[in-house]
Amino acid sequence: MLEVIILRLSYTYLTPVISVAPSCYIIWQNIVDSCQLWQKDRKKP
Repeated sequence: MLEVIILRLSYTYLTPVISVAPSCYIIWQNIVDSCQLWQKDRKKP
């Protein structure tokens, strides 16, 4: 949730180019979380 607020504030009050960094972080975190969930489900008997 905090990431969305940071993204919104950076896009609103700063240049749109600066909002790329928080967007990349959100995408990266979603990829990491998805991999962790996939590995957890794969290890279940």
